Amino acid sequence: MKNKWMMAMAVLSVAAASCDKSENNISAPVSVQTVVNLPADTTTGFSSTGRPIGANRFTYFSLRENKIIEGADTLTNKWDIAFKQFFIKVNGGTSATGGGNAAAFVANSTFENYTQINEADTAFKQDNAPAWAINPMPGGWYTYSTATFLAFPIPGKIFVIRTADGRFAKMEVTSFYRNGVAPDPAASPAVKALNQFFYQFRFSFQPNGSKRF
Repeated sequence: MKNKWMMAMAVLSVAAASCDKSENNISAPVSVQTVVNLPADTTTGFSSTGRPIGANRFTYFSLRENKIIEGADTLTNKWDIAFKQFFIKVNGGTSATGGGNAAAFVANSTFENYTQINEADTAFKQDNAPAWAINPMPGGWYTYSTATFLAFPIPGKIFVIRTADGRFAKMEVTSFYRNGVAPDPAASPAVKALNQFFYQFRFSFQPNGSKRF
């Protein structure tokens, strides 16, 4: 009888530990990371007609490691998202490298209020050339003025991202300009061009696979 009681208690202990572990996975706190001046095909010069010229290449970024990915690693699944001017690609679909399965969608929410992914899995989109998971055209998540030639993220729009390895993050772009400061609307086109496409954003990455932030 004593042995049966001890076995029952052992089973209950294992079950409780499993529940605790599951609960921890669901509610594990995530930190907010801030990225400043990430170059996204910034202006390196001007053509004879005054048109800004850049390197015409993406900057690759790992949300999992909070760092820029360079060189041969851009051909792997080490990166999650990449930036070139207003074009943002994910490491999934036609943009995938190294077996990446990243996807994303734009959510109508503030960064602080978006604490759990409740959308269906079908909300996540992958790049499908010539279409992009995150539409690069103005109006969806940023505005662009042809009068001032300035762009601004739309408040209440964030990116919800499935990383290349199947975990989750949320991200908010806060500025397209160097040090997060937009040029004066009256500034010259050259000044505006030289200070644009320096992304400022913040993100939270959930490392345990949970859809909670």
